Amino acid sequence: RQTLSQIGKSLGRHAIKAEGRAVALAPGALDVDAVKLQVGYRGNALDELTRTAQLYRGELLAGLAMNEPGFEEWLVPERERLRQQAIGVLARLATVLRETGETEQAIQALLRLLAIDPLDED
Repeated sequence: RQTLSQIGKSLGRHAIKAEGRAVALAPGALDVDAVKLQVGYRGNALDELTRTAQLYRGELLAGLAMNEPGFEEWLVPERERLRQQAIGVLARLATVLRETGETEQAIQALLRLLAIDPLDED
């Protein structure tokens, strides 16, 4: 109860939905960069790709070590999915920048892509 009270104080009382014995965060209660990356991954506009590329700052929950097999079974593929989405966004961003004559910015996007995936031959 104390933890839920603290969450309610931090996020606002409408952030928590309770129904019977079930408690959950209300949709939209948190601003989650991984969700924004997934939404922005579908875009192709330069401004949207630029914003989306800035969201990926490394491995999901980097440094978190939990000895829970179920959690690890979820975390490992989720990390890879987000990594692949970031690579896709950066590749599309570089293409759009190159096509619009922003060569230096395209190179910077590709350098970020290579930092994520140094073995990317494309």
